[in-house]
Amino acid sequence: MALGRLYEGGDPNMGHWWKELRDRDLYHREGHHQALRYLSARWHGSHGEADNFAWEAASYAPAGSPLAIMPQVARAEQYRFQTEAEGRTAIGLTFHWNGDRARWDLRTALEKWIKHRTVPQAQDVADLNYLAHGLVHAGMEGEATAVFRLLDNRATRIPWSYSGDAERLFVRWRDKLLP
Repeated sequence: MALGRLYEGGDPNMGHWWKELRDRDLYHREGHHQALRYLSARWHGSHGEADNFAWEAASYAPAGSPLAIMPQVARAEQYRFQTEAEGRTAIGLTFHWNGDRARWDLRTALEKWIKHRTVPQAQDVADLNYLAHGLVHAGMEGEATAVFRLLDNRATRIPWSYSGDAERLFVRWRDKLLP
């Protein structure tokens, strides 16, 4: 899936590779993340394609699956793309993090994923950072506190770096929410 991004104009066999991946592991976390990147506007798709893919992945993911966070990953990638192209004051970013759809996606991830996970697995750290990042930007600090506890001080550069200095932002929110 990752190599498909390297083809100029996209890999004509991507549909085949996606089917192969799903036949082997319907809920493969990394495969979904790579497919989302492929479908993003940054590579071979559009914001709409990435959003639709992310919402579909989240909707068919079983309870306890980190695929529930896919819409937030798509949202972060869209933010990165738009701010790189237009700056942080880009038109259309006013409610990017805290609009109704963003909050709905975050609540869904909490209900469908976090509610069923009390001990994070190693591969959850990146997705938990996307969730914490989204929650604090959406003003959902109460919900973010539980996610920061699950993170147990394990930060990732992405997506925090999309909004500024990754370490400074993570530490500021962690310290604010976990006194």
